[in-house]
Amino acid sequence: MARLFRSSVALLGALLICACAEKWTKPGASDADFQAVKAACNARATALFPPDVEQVIVADSPQAPAPSSNCGMGSSDGMMGGGMMQDCAMTNNLNLPTQTMVDQNAASRTADARNCLLASGWRPAKSN
Repeated sequence: MARLFRSSVALLGALLICACAEKWTKPGASDADFQAVKAACNARATALFPPDVEQVIVADSPQAPAPSSNCGMGSSDGMMGGGMMQDCAMTNNLNLPTQTMVDQNAASRTADARNCLLASGWRPAKSN
């Protein structure tokens, strides 16, 4: 299962690298030229920086309120006038940490693919 997940992440990462909203340009080059160079740059970046997916804690609540109790007096025999006993309900106010999966090599892979495009003569298009 973990291997399938890592393979899926690798494929998704390869498709998304340099395919963000950033537009690239090179004088005299076509979109087909860009797609070929981008594919080669993505393959190189993925080989150099393969997915390294880890589960990490992204948020926790160290100031979680302490457990609390709500107590009242009740009847031990279920009827009024019987023996009285204390009836308590405990509430555990734990805030469990939030966890997610993070690819530790994503930033390096993206930077390498971008540097590869730059080295191939491609430049980010200027936005209007």
